[in-house]
Amino acid sequence: VAESGGIWFDRTMVVAVGLVPLGIVLWRRVQAGAWSRFPESLRNAGWSATPPRPVAPRVAQSAQPTGLPAGLLPLMALAGLAAWAAASDWSPPIHPVTATRTEAEALAHEALAEQGVSLGPEWKTLSSATDGSDTEHRFIWETAGDSTFHALLGDALPVPHWRVRFARFEGDVADRAEEWVVRIIGAGTVDRIRHTLPEGRPGTRLEEEEARARVDSALGAWVGTSAGSLELVSVEPDQHPERTDWTVTYADRSVSLPEGEIRVAANVLGDEVTYRRRFVQVPEEWSRDWQRRSVYAMLPAGAAGLSFGLLLLIALGMGVVRTARRQSDRHVTITAGLILLAGSLIGTYNGWASTPFEYQTARPWPLQFWSSVGWEVFGALLGAGALAMILGTMLPRTEVSRRYAATTWLGIGALMAGLQAMLGWFSQGMPGLTVGAVGLRWPVLDQVTSVPSNLLGGIALTTVVFSFGNRIGGRWPSLWLPWFMVVGAVDGLMVGGAEGVAWPAVVVGALVTPGLAWVIRRIGVGVLVPALLVLAALTGLPSAWNWGPDRLVGLGIGLVAAWFALQIVWRYGMSSPAVEEAFLDSR
Repeated sequence: VAESGGIWFDRTMVVAVGLVPLGIVLWRRVQAGAWSRFPESLRNAGWSATPPRPVAPRVAQSAQPTGLPAGLLPLMALAGLAAWAAASDWSPPIHPVTATRTEAEALAHEALAEQGVSLGPEWKTLSSATDGSDTEHRFIWETAGDSTFHALLGDALPVPHWRVRFARFEGDVADRAEEWVVRIIGAGTVDRIRHTLPEGRPGTRLEEEEARARVDSALGAWVGTSAGSLELVSVEPDQHPERTDWTVTYADRSVSLPEGEIRVAANVLGDEVTYRRRFVQVPEEWSRDWQRRSVYAMLPAGAAGLSFGLLLLIALGMGVVRTARRQSDRHVTITAGLILLAGSLIGTYNGWASTPFEYQTARPWPLQFWSSVGWEVFGALLGAGALAMILGTMLPRTEVSRRYAATTWLGIGALMAGLQAMLGWFSQGMPGLTVGAVGLRWPVLDQVTSVPSNLLGGIALTTVVFSFGNRIGGRWPSLWLPWFMVVGAVDGLMVGGAEGVAWPAVVVGALVTPGLAWVIRRIGVGVLVPALLVLAALTGLPSAWNWGPDRLVGLGIGLVAAWFALQIVWRYGMSSPAVEEAFLDSR
């Protein structure tokens, strides 16, 4: 484990996060110029709640933004829509899984029955949908090209599929090691079956030639290639106390690759041939090189995500202090927290059917079940509470955003969507595989819960970024532009991921974000609330369009739910003095 890929990245992040408090102390020491005694008034015993300061009523803003050239917002909106339409991914999903969970589990039962396997009521049926992506996909795409990559999908390269697992969690612990896993692809094709036996299960001890003969017979009709194209690579025994298992592997010479090769293998458990499969043999040298490259490629994106996480952590600390001083909007905090919590719990329930798939048969089912429930509830409470506290202390009152014309926030949202689509387009790399929402209990419900929750989370992060930018610009006006250039560059770094740094995305983010921030500052930070709803609609539309009517309906219902969430959270919210003070100079 200590030498596994990515370990140095993990170590670096742990050390960096652990040194953050020390860095803050040292930075404050440099600013102060000398060490000083801690004032008694700042200790816990010296704390006292301060009454909220009255805020002078502000003049209602006009429906049209002031201080902007006439016609600028329509031009920005058209530019944003054009960039969004051109740069968004409108291609249909690759090898989608269309079989439902119920259909996949029924097909798996039928596949086992055809092999003469009859499972009793003590066997649990567990299923999970996965995209199948692995190292061999990257290897083929980099070394053999896009055409070979697509040609091998569904053959030697896994595609999105259902995994249906049959396991027992009661009875003798040793016997529980026996499992069946059936893989279902597409609309309901049984792709492969894997059988695992306990270590001590008695069975036949075949000789090498007998095991190879059984595999040859099983592979003959299944592979679909001439016998001359298969070249024996290895016959590996696996000795058990009362049986001998074998793994027989061939190289398929009917397919030529620049590097690596296509292999065909099967397992023999005693005298049973199982787990026939075609796969890409990735050279170890390339695999090690890719692990090294992927770690370094992920560092910039990881650091960018960490920087935004630190901003939210600082904002959370400020929120805790302001809440203790009664300078937060309790209505916003409570309602936003309840909506976020409900969305998280409903989403967890919607996808819960896939959670037990990874349960271990050696551990009791109730223990694993209630542990999963406890961690999910704890995570939901923690995430919802943190974001709600940030929203309750950092967001401007609703009156600011509700007094803008629809064309204003529609234009801002379209421009933000265009920017995000461009950043994603610059970072395009290997075609992605996805299962969509097929693994959920109710796929339509996915966006009904995720759109409002993601919107509130986006509002929290964006508000924090603009709040800090305005505070920095208020104290050091010359740093306002660099702040938003850095924010845009960091946003561009985050889209790189395993593909490495997409420098065009970094440059575009650094150049466009300050202009967008300037427009929002002239209009008012409150316009971000409805603008981000437009952003959610435009960014979710391409994916929903590609997946079909059900996803479009789910997106529409989710946007309506998000709109009502905004009304519930802020329409009746009371103005917060801390919020008014933080955003007084935002215009």
